[in-house]
Amino acid sequence: MSRTELLFHSDPKEVQRLLGFEFTDKLAWFFHFQEFFTGARQDYMDATLPGLQALQLEQYPLTAAFTDPVALACIKEIHEMNANGLIWECWGIMENMHKGMDVRAKYPKLEQWRAFYCTPQEPRVIGRDMVHILPNDTEETILQRVAEENAQLRKSHEERKKLMDAYYDLMQPLLFQHLPTLDQLEGDHWVLYAVTIRDAYEEWKSLCGEMETTIEYGMPQESITWNHADWYALLSKKMRTQLR
Repeated sequence: MSRTELLFHSDPKEVQRLLGFEFTDKLAWFFHFQEFFTGARQDYMDATLPGLQALQLEQYPLTAAFTDPVALACIKEIHEMNANGLIWECWGIMENMHKGMDVRAKYPKLEQWRAFYCTPQEPRVIGRDMVHILPNDTEETILQRVAEENAQLRKSHEERKKLMDAYYDLMQPLLFQHLPTLDQLEGDHWVLYAVTIRDAYEEWKSLCGEMETTIEYGMPQESITWNHADWYALLSKKMRTQLR
C-alpha cells in the first residue's frame, strides 16, 4: 500500500500504525495549516477589502484621485496584505499558545507592551511652562492660552482615536468571525493580540498617508510602487521646490 493510498484508508489508527505517529502528526498539521491558508485567510482578505477601500477614501480623500491601473493594483494589494498580515499573525499567536509558548520568556518587553497597547491613551496635557509667554501677558491670559492649547490637544487626540476606532470596528469583528477560536486566547497572549492589531493599523495608516502625500505633491501615481528610498527622495525634492 502506497502512502497516497494510506491517506484514504478508512481506519485512522491503522494509518498511524503503518506510517508512524510522527508522520501522521505532521500530515494532520499540514491539513490544519492548508485549511487556514486557503480558507480563513483568503476569506478574511476578501471580506475586509471593500471596507478597507471605503475607509481609505473616507479618511484619505485625496487618494480618490488615483486612476493609474498600476497604482490602483498596488493600493488593492496594500489592503489585502494588511488583512493577510493581521490574520496570519493572530493565527500564529493561537498556534504558539496551544504549543505552550512562554510569552514572558520570549518577549522581555511584555510589560512595556501591556502598558502601551492595553491601556487607553490619554490626550497630552501641557502646563503654563510650555506655552509662549509674551512680556505683557497677565496670569489670566497665560492660563487661557494653556486651556486653549490643551483643548486643541484633546480635540486632536479624539480625532486620531476616531480614525483608529473605525479601522478596529471594521477589522476586529470579521477577524473573530473568520478565526472563531481567537476568543479563546488566554493571559499574556491577549497582549500579543493587542500589539498585532495596533501595528497592523499603524502600517495601514502610514501607507495610506503616503498615498495621499503622493497626490498632494503631484508625484507620479505609480511612484507608490517604488521602493521607499526612491519615493522619499522624490518627495524631498518636491518639498524643496515648493519652499522656494
